[in-house]
This record gives sequence, C-alpha cells and structure tokens, in this order.
Amino acid sequence: MTKNTLTVLLLFFAAANVFPQASDKKLFEENPPHKVPAIFLSSMPCFIGLANQYGDYLGISEGTLKKVKGFISEAQAKVPGFKKQIRELEMSLMMASKEERYGDYEKLLQGLGTLKTEASLFHEELVKRARRVFDKRDVEKLDAFIMANQEVFLGASKL
Repeated sequence: MTKNTLTVLLLFFAAANVFPQASDKKLFEENPPHKVPAIFLSSMPCFIGLANQYGDYLGISEGTLKKVKGFISEAQAKVPGFKKQIRELEMSLMMASKEERYGDYEKLLQGLGTLKTEASLFHEELVKRARRVFDKRDVEKLDAFIMANQEVFLGASKL
C-alpha cells in the first residue's frame, strides 16, 4: 500500500474509533456547527471554524488555537469585500433581467460565478496554510472529527 492509502485508512479508523457518533450528538445539540459564509463553497465544513468552535472539546493545543485566531482575523478582513461585490453583482443581475438586457445578464452571471470561485479559492488557501502550520496532531484530530461527523457537517449520509 502507498503512504497516502495508509493515511486515508488511518483517518477512517480514527474517525470510527476515536470520536464515536453518539457522544458528538449531544455536543451538536448544545453547540451547532459553524456555518461557512455563503460566499464560500458550502459543501465542505470550515476546518478553521471547527478548530475555533470545538478546539477545547477536541483538545486542540494552545499554539494551534492562537494560529486559528489569526486565520479568522484574515478571513474577517476579506469577507466583507467579497460580500459587497457579490451584492452589487446580484443587484446588477436583477436590473439586467428586469430591463431585458440578456447579453449583459450572461456576462454579469459569469462575473458572479468567477467572484464566488475566487472567494472559495481564498477560503481554501487559508485552509491549506492552516493545515501546514497547525500542530500535526491537531490536524489529525480535526480530520478524524470531520470524518466521524460527516452527516452533521455535510447534511448527508456518510460517504
């Protein structure tokens, strides 16, 4: 087996054995998971947000939790700009539709898609950087937690 295959198998084993579903259900009832801002791809749980929200429960190190705050500050500085641009494009889309300017509508829609992709890529870049600088044991804990609770985070059954 390759190293990557072994890593994936280890994560699945840890997810199944380290974080049993039953114990997490009460946690989620009392503290529902962080919702990713709609401007980001919402089909994936926010790795950084989950570290912030459930760090104490998971035993995430103080060093990693300090780094989490930095990533959150970086996102909070950038998100309002994305939201403003998206609102402006959506308003322009409504006007183009109302005025039957369908050529403009298509260009605006493509621009909106590009902007939402840019926002999601910004978010993903934060997550990639976080995974590189967080303590390796903390990354493993977060990965196992996410895998064990897919139904909660993804709103679907386990993959």
